[in-house]
Amino acid sequence: MHLFLFFIAILCFAQAKSNELTSPKLWNLFKRVHKKQYVNVEEENYRRTIFDGRLAMINQHNFEANLGLHTYTLTINQFADMTYDEIVRTISNKYTMSLATKISTKSDRQIFRPPSNLSIPATVGQYLLTELFLTKCTCRLA
Repeated sequence: MHLFLFFIAILCFAQAKSNELTSPKLWNLFKRVHKKQYVNVEEENYRRTIFDGRLAMINQHNFEANLGLHTYTLTINQFADMTYDEIVRTISNKYTMSLATKISTKSDRQIFRPPSNLSIPATVGQYLLTELFLTKCTCRLA
């Protein structure tokens, strides 16, 4: 068991070292693909720090997925240089604005009136309804 854990630790260290070499290339590719431009060097360094953290988290998760600990893998997307709060604000602003636009442009909506002979079942199956905002990028981590 100790030998196995030692082997895993060596693999994690080797993977981290290889990521240090590819991170600048991925950072430049990320900026080019998602057309990211920053106001100054400080802002770019801040975004780069967030990006590196996300990259480490993605690599760690995908490594664990390869070991069978997860059933899915993660990739870099256009939010990789944003904090969690910024992502939530961005998504909720887009959703709220698009919803407001739809409501304001559709003032002539009709009200749904169910038919008088509609029968509603006494019970409904138990389902969990979750809205996920998942976006994918065409560039996957190797």
